[in-house]
Amino acid sequence: MLSVRSRVFISAAILMGIAAFLPISASLAAPPPEETSDLRDGKAFTIPFTLSRGHIYVSVKVNGKPATFGLDTDAYTNVLTPEAAKRLGIDASETGKSTTAVGVGGVQKSWIVPIDSLTIGGASLTNSQIFVLGLPKSAKLDGLLGYQFLCNFVTSIDYQAKTVTFSAASSPKTGDVVLELKPTRGVPVVDVDIDGVRGRFQVDTGDGGSIEIVAKFAERNHLADKYPRHIDLVTGLGVGGSVRSSVVRLKTLKLGTAVLNNVAGNLSLQKTGVFAAGYFDGVIGYGILSRFKITLDYQAARVILTDAGIKNKPFDYNRSGVGFDVAGDGLHVTEIIPGGPGEQAGVIVGDEIVELNGSPVGETEFDRVTAAAQGAPGEKMRLKLRAADKAERDVTLTLRELI
Repeated sequence: MLSVRSRVFISAAILMGIAAFLPISASLAAPPPEETSDLRDGKAFTIPFTLSRGHIYVSVKVNGKPATFGLDTDAYTNVLTPEAAKRLGIDASETGKSTTAVGVGGVQKSWIVPIDSLTIGGASLTNSQIFVLGLPKSAKLDGLLGYQFLCNFVTSIDYQAKTVTFSAASSPKTGDVVLELKPTRGVPVVDVDIDGVRGRFQVDTGDGGSIEIVAKFAERNHLADKYPRHIDLVTGLGVGGSVRSSVVRLKTLKLGTAVLNNVAGNLSLQKTGVFAAGYFDGVIGYGILSRFKITLDYQAARVILTDAGIKNKPFDYNRSGVGFDVAGDGLHVTEIIPGGPGEQAGVIVGDEIVELNGSPVGETEFDRVTAAAQGAPGEKMRLKLRAADKAERDVTLTLRELI
């Protein structure tokens, strides 16, 4: 068992690709990380993970009790949801220090609480602290495993094998792409070239999309003019609210010598929150990262990309022409793309999505509906909709290219 004493980390993070937070009122002190077991003898350990909608789910133990966390390279601290804290017997209101988290969608209260241990596979953080923070219900997890844990090891993520390996050192092989890792508040940042425009982008294993480009960077480089064919939709859920973006088709994206073509990407429309803070120019997520085996080596300050053999797989996006968001206890239509499949099928703003392809839909089904909307051109979405007057009707959408 590897055991590491942790320090407290307070900074920005992208949570599961659908939330970001920056604690803005905290004053804490803690000892620096201290390895009580050594990985430098060449030992390593590998654990399996579950992949759902591009999000990595791992089994952990908090104070010896089982929980399910998302492995999120953009989470600076480790995070526990209030519901999980209650189940695990952690009373944040009594033992924690309250603080404020500003997210991509707004501001939210959180707590910093002490924990005895956080364990995954053969590694453990002891005498640590964790943020208790509400996450979108659609994520269906108990918390997040972030930089506070990951910085102690070399972390290699194999999306095809669905395994993550922790070791003491990295060793690039012939054919690998090696990028300089530029930590920004503990978050891994690399240079990305988008159709000749260079920017600093976070490597976010917690983001279920492909690439999100922040509004300031897009405006500064006139990207909206460069990609006039676009659709504006809610593209995610975040701390404090929803995330809106303009979905476009990028011609060429370069990560060092690795080149990806016809990438479906998002130009963020968020004017406040972490995306507007100026710490980075954008985020690269699952849609791009899954095309490689990713190795993060914080000590050597490098990210290693090993080709997974699917680099040229087509990029998907919402082809339904329907934007939707969580409201109350259901999923509701928030916008309709003029002339798109949704409008042609008779979907209107305000409709509640009751069923998808014969299965009930609730407020936690955001990811399932999103995945269906990102199907291939020609695929069908059969929806049962409930109007404002409670009348229900069935419609069928035929997905097609919109960008």
